[in-house]
Amino acid sequence: MPRHRPPREVWEALRLIVWKRDGKRCVRCRVPVAWEEMHLDHIRSGKRATNKLSNLRTLCARCH
Repeated sequence: MPRHRPPREVWEALRLIVWKRDGKRCVRCRVPVAWEEMHLDHIRSGKRATNKLSNLRTLCARCH
């Protein structure tokens, strides 16, 4: 995970943008994911990770 997570308000806004961008579905299994159940996942994690939209994806709990 990136070293610094943005403030909660920014993080929630990012979650909403990514969830809508991904069609409100898990990008792995394509199952619809409710807002309350969505997991925002970093595609690349660790020291090189970023919180850019291109590095974030929607996953369901099972795939996360």
